[in-house]
Amino acid sequence: MVDLDEKSISVPEHCRPYVIGKGGSSIRRIESQCDISIDVDRTGGRITLTGGASGIAEAEALIGIIVDTETVE
Repeated sequence: MVDLDEKSISVPEHCRPYVIGKGGSSIRRIESQCDISIDVDRTGGRITLTGGASGIAEAEALIGIIVDTETVE
């Protein structure tokens, strides 16, 4: 049995479309690259990452890069 961790992070509303990507492309790429699942709460702005601890950390870093990039522009 594999232990799955879960972490919920907050993403600013204006950044959510960039994290999700066109047709979900960005979120699917992050899920595949990090071997995790991502659930987006479209009303509350929370994103829940589920998977191994290293995958969650990598996904959180990737999402952070997207948020930082879109916040600067």
